[in-house]
Amino acid sequence: MKKPAGLVPPWVQIPPPALVNSVSQQFESIYKYHLNCIMAEKILIGKVTHYYPKIGVAVVELHETLKKGDKIEIEGKTTKLSQIVTSMQLNHIDIETAGAGQTVGVKVVDRVREGDSVYKVVE
Repeated sequence: MKKPAGLVPPWVQIPPPALVNSVSQQFESIYKYHLNCIMAEKILIGKVTHYYPKIGVAVVELHETLKKGDKIEIEGKTTKLSQIVTSMQLNHIDIETAGAGQTVGVKVVDRVREGDSVYKVVE
């Protein structure tokens, strides 16, 4: 007896096209995320010298330039923080850019500690 054309045997399970697209899109987004993590370069730009917990500000001594909008990572023995610089001050005055040798206050989203390294993430 011949099987009609177009029918799939019951032991072969073909996922619906919507599921295939969803899975492939998820895989693609995960792949792009990990590729971005691998391709991103971290440049050491400074060190945390003090942290004010009540206002959530880290005092950073810079070795390289830093601008508002830069993505930074702060790492230490117990610290692992990634954020975009949204607020930066020098002598209580808002600034857009800070250069090497300056000590600036940077608003941070979580606790950091003295001695933590500050990296600029370049993608």
